[in-house]
Amino acid sequence: MPSVFQGINGNRLLTTLFWAAFMLPLSLAKEISSLRYASAVGILSTIMLVFAVVEHALQHGLQGAPQMVPARFGVSMVESLPIVMFAFTCQTNAFEIYSELSPRTVRRMTLSSAICLFLCTSIYAVCGLAGYSDFGDGVNSNILNNYPDPLRQPLMASAFACISVTLTMAFPVCIFPCRDAFVHLLGYKDAYSTPSRIRITICAVLAAASLVVGLYAPDIKTLFGLLGGAFGSILGFILPTLFAIFSRPWTPETVGWFHYLTTYSILIFGVLAGVLGTVVSIIQE
Repeated sequence: MPSVFQGINGNRLLTTLFWAAFMLPLSLAKEISSLRYASAVGILSTIMLVFAVVEHALQHGLQGAPQMVPARFGVSMVESLPIVMFAFTCQTNAFEIYSELSPRTVRRMTLSSAICLFLCTSIYAVCGLAGYSDFGDGVNSNILNNYPDPLRQPLMASAFACISVTLTMAFPVCIFPCRDAFVHLLGYKDAYSTPSRIRITICAVLAAASLVVGLYAPDIKTLFGLLGGAFGSILGFILPTLFAIFSRPWTPETVGWFHYLTTYSILIFGVLAGVLGTVVSIIQE
């Protein structure tokens, strides 16, 4: 490989070229439904990655299994909380997905959400347990770093390729909610009625800004921790409960004690988890 692609600057150049060739064009799509096949490929690639992690753990006799311990309530748990919140933050796309459902019903949206979250939970659990049982306390925040020479292992080499596909397909799904927010700020009704040049410009700028952050972010664990603590709690817990509380008179008499107490419990949990998770992520860095 030419010397221009060596070292950290070479990696950044390769990343930029890959972004321009694959990730940017997908980010310019108009409708999120146009990415359904790309998303399906991304999910299959993730499953392939999990299969490779499990196979590697089994091949090496689950060497880290003796180090596995039950959940410990402490700083490490608080540190992992924002990462978990980030992993399950899908509320940003909920409105756009619902608007493109056919037929558009709350029941179909609830069923879709339940299936997706069940699939995500299963993938996370299997991959986490396999990685921990393989490397024990030596597992890296990015488990791919635990495989120093994947090219010598065909299955792990394919896993590395799969995660690239997954990230490529997931990238535009993260761009779309930001695009819609900017479209509304500019006074347009939605992305579908916005002039194409405006929509494409917004998407390109957002995608470029995301690329810059990704190139110079210190560590994926720190980045996910900050995003999960600061924004995962807001999007997943705080804003939804505030929307509910201010949508109507929110009293035990109007909504019942169950909804009243659970709503405020979620709100309080979101505030505490967001503050603690963000502070711990900054301190650990």
